[in-house]
Amino acid sequence: MPGTGAAWTVRAGVREGDAGRRPGDTSEEAAEAAETKRLGAGGAELRRADGILEAASASFAAGFGRLSKCS
Repeated sequence: MPGTGAAWTVRAGVREGDAGRRPGDTSEEAAEAAETKRLGAGGAELRRADGILEAASASFAAGFGRLSKCS
């Protein structure tokens, strides 16, 4: 009987115009996931830079206090 089997199922889906819809993420969802990952990495970098600036500020403030006492 024609129309049975996996090969026919694939052809039928293509003929019916499934517009590329498949189970799983769409290209838009994949792009959003990539953007979320990129932003997360950026946030981690900002937190690291913030820590460095806080340490530098504390070090500078401590040094400034020593200089003013010497005068």
